[in-house]
Amino acid sequence: MEASFETLIASYIQNNVGIATDFLSVALCEHLAANILTLEANELLQQAGIGNDNKLQQNALVRRDTIYWLDKKHNNIHEDAFFAKIDAFVLYLNQSCYAGITDYEFHYSLYETGDFYKKHLSIQDLFMFSILN
Repeated sequence: MEASFETLIASYIQNNVGIATDFLSVALCEHLAANILTLEANELLQQAGIGNDNKLQQNALVRRDTIYWLDKKHNNIHEDAFFAKIDAFVLYLNQSCYAGITDYEFHYSLYETGDFYKKHLSIQDLFMFSILN
């Protein structure tokens, strides 16, 4: 497990993006992919927005996908396996890199044909784009 963590860290240092092809198993990826399709079939995905808290808004010029927030409270065996891997990675980062990570959040995103999320550099840039359009 630590080897994939080190691969991610080294890749991030070298390329400003962390890539490790063996971070999640193929089986877990397949189960997570099946989960999102089940969520879609049960109409549990929500239109994605931009911003957060009271500033959350839907803007089809910026983002047109659907999402479902992952939560340990769902007690989904495959999402729990994903969280276990993430927890181990966060612990490793905090111990080896003194990262100080205390929280995180993840969601599924489903992009149908024609859906997109405009490239943005920062929350401020995205907010400005939203205001101007």
